[in-house]
Amino acid sequence: MIWCGLILSFEYNVNFTTALQIAQAPKAVAGGLALLVFSACGSGSAPGGGPEPVNDPGETIGLFMDAVKAEDLVTMGRLWGTRDGPLVRRIEPVEAQRRLRLMQIYLKHDSYTAVIDEGQAYANNDREMHYRVTVVRQACRPVIPFKLVRSRSGWLIENVNLAEAGNPARPCRTSQELSRRGLRSIR
Repeated sequence: MIWCGLILSFEYNVNFTTALQIAQAPKAVAGGLALLVFSACGSGSAPGGGPEPVNDPGETIGLFMDAVKAEDLVTMGRLWGTRDGPLVRRIEPVEAQRRLRLMQIYLKHDSYTAVIDEGQAYANNDREMHYRVTVVRQACRPVIPFKLVRSRSGWLIENVNLAEAGNPARPCRTSQELSRRGLRSIR
């Protein structure tokens, strides 16, 4: 699929009501709607001028997280997909943009570290890799599982467990709040 033209970008009022369901209601930004331009009028290329998927899963995470920080949804879209390739080539542009924006909101960070998830060693192979990405966001440090798969053109991020990211609009829970609920802090 080749994308040309303009897509309206919405800010999302995201509310975790349960760990399994994320309520998403498009809400116009106070100053009006932002416009996002996806221009790719070349044959067979993914939208925009971002990098093609790469042959190293760690580098894919690095490029993706750099794109998150830069709010570069085009590059994020080129690095997100399945073994069949980037999803932005197979789903509706508005739906792809909505999903990418939601990921960008939850993965926004000051810095991050990514390590191979040794607990998933049985699944880590030449076609699938699991990482744990620690996102530093002010005083918060959620650890978010990422699953990467190898496509024909390189490694792509197939799954990001956003439920582990916490609510970016709320302050981190303190150790005391977590211990009252039987949880422990990762800082």
